[in-house]
Amino acid sequence: MKNVIRLFIIVVLSISGVWLGKKIVQTYKHKKVSEQQIQTLPHACFESLEGKTICIDEFNPEKPLVLVYFHPECEHCQYEAQEIGQNTEAFSNCQLLMVTYDDSLQRVKNFCETYHLWEIDNIEVLIDAENQFKKVFGKAVVPSVYIYKNRKLKKQFLGETKLETIIEIINE
Repeated sequence: MKNVIRLFIIVVLSISGVWLGKKIVQTYKHKKVSEQQIQTLPHACFESLEGKTICIDEFNPEKPLVLVYFHPECEHCQYEAQEIGQNTEAFSNCQLLMVTYDDSLQRVKNFCETYHLWEIDNIEVLIDAENQFKKVFGKAVVPSVYIYKNRKLKKQFLGETKLETIIEIINE
């Protein structure tokens, strides 16, 4: 009986090890594909606060695109939004997209109002209702900033980023 139990445990551990190894390899491959995919502005569609579908690759390629992935309750995101709201002139020569996975439309609207994002003409706040961001970009760290120029990734930041650094890259 002990041999049957040992054999069962060995089989279960072996199957679990193979499954885990396969998942690790799949994750690694997805990460590599995503890293390559985001070098050029990828196709990803999100929902505007008005319910329209907006695809990020449809924006004007002539102007730099700053893509910020955020969550309204994230303190670092709040800091970045406050800085953006207070320095609207610095973003006047680019397109600014803010994407959130938050499913509370009211919380997102309150966030925009609190940090004066409505006052920025060239901003679009989008909701990632179908988790497209992680599928396309491979990572969903909040906050994240991706800066594209001529549809090419100029720089990406994972985590809170100083506004001066973002503005410097936009103006290069």
